[in-house]
Amino acid sequence: MEKLSSYLNKNDFYNILWNYFSMHANQRMQLFNFYIIIECFLLGGYFTVTQFINNHGLYRIIICILVIMFSIVFFLLDFRTKTMIKIVEKSIIEIEQKHKVIIGNEFMIFTNENEITGLNHSKFYFYKLLSYSKLFFLIFLCFSLIGIFGIITTFFPDIFRVK
Repeated sequence: MEKLSSYLNKNDFYNILWNYFSMHANQRMQLFNFYIIIECFLLGGYFTVTQFINNHGLYRIIICILVIMFSIVFFLLDFRTKTMIKIVEKSIIEIEQKHKVIIGNEFMIFTNENEITGLNHSKFYFYKLLSYSKLFFLIFLCFSLIGIFGIITTFFPDIFRVK
C-alpha cells in the first residue's frame, strides 16, 4: 500500500485529495461571490428601469426572469460543487480512520466535523441551520422570491399600494 504505482506514492495521493478538496471549496466560494455580484447588478438594473423608463413592464419582467434563472443555475452549480466536495471528504475521512490510532482522534478534522462545529449537539435549533448549503440555499431562495415579486408587481402594479 506504500506504493500505489511506480509513479505515485501515498503522500502524493494524499496531496492530490487535499488539492482536489481545496480547489472545489475555493470554486464554491468564487461561484457564490460571482452570483451575488450578478444578482446585485440585475436588481440595480431593475430599479433603474423602474425609475427612468416610462414603459418599463417588459424590461422589468426580463430582468426578473434573469434573476430567477441565475438563482436556479447557480443553485445547481453549487449543488454540483458541494457534491464533489462531499466525495473527497469521504476519502479523507477514510484516510483519517487509518491513521486514527497513531495520530489521535482529536486531530481527525473531517471525521469530527459535526462535533467540532457543534452543529449536531447544540441546544439551540438556530445553530443546526448554520451550514454553507443551507445558508446559500436561503440566499438563492430570497433572490428568486425577489424576482417573483418583481414579476407580480409588474402584472399587478396596484396589488401592494396603500390607498
